[in-house]
Amino acid sequence: MKFATMFHEKHRMTTVRLNSPHDLHATLQRLRRLVRVMDGAVSLPGTRFRFGLDPVLGLIPGAGDAFSALISFYMIHQARRLGVGRQVLAAMVANVAADALLGSVPVLGDLFDFAFKANTRNLVLLEKHLAGLASGRDVAPPRAFSGFNRFVAAA
Repeated sequence: MKFATMFHEKHRMTTVRLNSPHDLHATLQRLRRLVRVMDGAVSLPGTRFRFGLDPVLGLIPGAGDAFSALISFYMIHQARRLGVGRQVLAAMVANVAADALLGSVPVLGDLFDFAFKANTRNLVLLEKHLAGLASGRDVAPPRAFSGFNRFVAAA
């Protein structure tokens, strides 16, 4: 226990102690706005398809996917501050890594960026985890690449 405290103090790692439900609500609202901007800000007229800044940034060679991943890691940082477990955090990191790595492939990666919405997936993981904590049960995240496997099988 002493080592963990020293490690947290040395690296200035903190877990947010939510003083009220309003603190949690404000954090979730901020993350929902981020997800909307990154994954669903614009809809194509006549369709249900939405996309955001993430696939648009992915069109910039090299730096676009890296910058998008940095923005996505803000959500993971917030989830860690909220006390989300390692298993859920690992699934969130896997989603961002898949989005960044596969999105960096020329042409096909750009199409992948429009279809794979890592931030939306991570928000769902975070909300399910928090709902599980509120109900007193442990919620294990789904397999990180279950949707990705179906995407590859269809291609």
